[in-house]
Amino acid sequence: MFFSIAAQGQSFLHPGVTFDLSFPAGSNVLEVTYDNNRLEISGLNEFISYNRSSIQRGSSHLAIIAYIKPEQKDNIYAVNRASVLGSVVRSYIKTRHGLNNLSFTFVIKDTEASSNIVKVDYRPFPVRAYENQDIFYTLKPAYKELVFAMANYREIPFESVMNQKELQRLSQDRSDYEVIDASRVEELLKRVNELEKRSVGTVQGEIAAKRSPEKKVDNSAKESKPAESEEELTERIVAKLVKALSQAESSKTPTVIAENQTPVSTNENSAGAASSGHPAANVIITHQPARLAKEGETERSQQQVNKRESQVNQREESGERQQHIQQNREQRAKREKGLYLPVAAIKTNLLGFAGVIPPSTITDPIFNLSAELFFAKRFSLMAEVFKAPIADNTDINSQDWYKVSGAILEGRLYFGKAGLFKGLFAGVYGLYGDFDIRDISVDEKGKTGSYTGAGLSVGYALPLYRGFTLEAGIRAGYRSDKYDTYVVNNGGFYISESLTNSEFGLTNYNIGISYRFGSYKRPGIR
Repeated sequence: MFFSIAAQGQSFLHPGVTFDLSFPAGSNVLEVTYDNNRLEISGLNEFISYNRSSIQRGSSHLAIIAYIKPEQKDNIYAVNRASVLGSVVRSYIKTRHGLNNLSFTFVIKDTEASSNIVKVDYRPFPVRAYENQDIFYTLKPAYKELVFAMANYREIPFESVMNQKELQRLSQDRSDYEVIDASRVEELLKRVNELEKRSVGTVQGEIAAKRSPEKKVDNSAKESKPAESEEELTERIVAKLVKALSQAESSKTPTVIAENQTPVSTNENSAGAASSGHPAANVIITHQPARLAKEGETERSQQQVNKRESQVNQREESGERQQHIQQNREQRAKREKGLYLPVAAIKTNLLGFAGVIPPSTITDPIFNLSAELFFAKRFSLMAEVFKAPIADNTDINSQDWYKVSGAILEGRLYFGKAGLFKGLFAGVYGLYGDFDIRDISVDEKGKTGSYTGAGLSVGYALPLYRGFTLEAGIRAGYRSDKYDTYVVNNGGFYISESLTNSEFGLTNYNIGISYRFGSYKRPGIR
């Protein structure tokens, strides 16, 4: 119990769950009683039982690690033995826990550890693409066989080779991340440059406008308004620029810059400018922002109209979709309204009442009644009883009579739509009964005895109205009769001989009517 709790905790928190299995020197048989194998194998089995679902899903796997001495790394015999021992351990785990080769990796480690040890290492992550999952070996020590077996490896799965592939993968991942980071930095710099270019025109235009004297409304006024200091003007423009950049960054839309500003020269303030010692300047009148604002309002209005139209279209589509779904439901309900699901039935064979029996004989009416129970959407079990005549009041002095009674048990399989029990069906049946038959026109001797039989049946069931169904079918198979022949003399019956008769052939015709108890399928019920 303690080991199972510790094993679960280790598999969840840390990959370092290993089990060391030892082999006797020169042997490739995994012995439970050897060294510490009993405890290790017990722990291994219990651990895999708790983690088998994870291993089978591929979210974790088991690494089989075999050992060889470093000086034997080029010795193919030592590599083959390590492969054999790894294969033995893998085969044991596969057989015991129902795993396959995709749940394992195999690696050979060259260390000073004993070469008669195989380690099973649990790794809580999927098998990587570069890891080895093959184990090739030969049990024949011939040099040619060893070479052929080791040649099946694309490269011997030494741990050093696997580590080198891991380093290559990490370096490749790092270079991919560096390329992604470089592209992101380049994109950000490009956006900053665009914002700077768009903001320069706005700053220069506002500085020029503020440095020029404002247009006078009253031409008689000769004194100009005191100009704003350059430092205050610069601070205010920078504040506005920062605000515009922050808004553009948050909305991710470019700042609208007034272009094509037309400089209009005026000499209305020439005198004032001359008296104040400043030359006449050009006044920049910007009409573009008003037009852009108007266009912005128009664009917003158009967007609102488009949004309302989109909402209306979505509501119309949703309404049409709901209407289509409702129509489908109504149509399905109409179709399903006529689906009658039977549970049980009572039936009778009309040919039996007419006295028709195989192969082509007409006798006295045979009264019959059947009951059928439906189950599992396609199967049914039917029991039938029959008797002729109903009341035995035969006159001993009569020349002939026909007495028969029996029972039939039949199982059926319906091939039509599941649950409706209509259309073609097939079945197997068994029968038992007795008879007493005398026909003076055929034989002076009468026959009395019993019969048994079994065979196959086939037929068709056609629903008529509600629970009423028309059935037609035949039965054919084996029948065995055991009977005595007798003669009638002076009102007495005298047995003549005992006989048996066995044959294959038709045993019953059926054209009948049945009534099935059940209910209509409610709409929407599947």
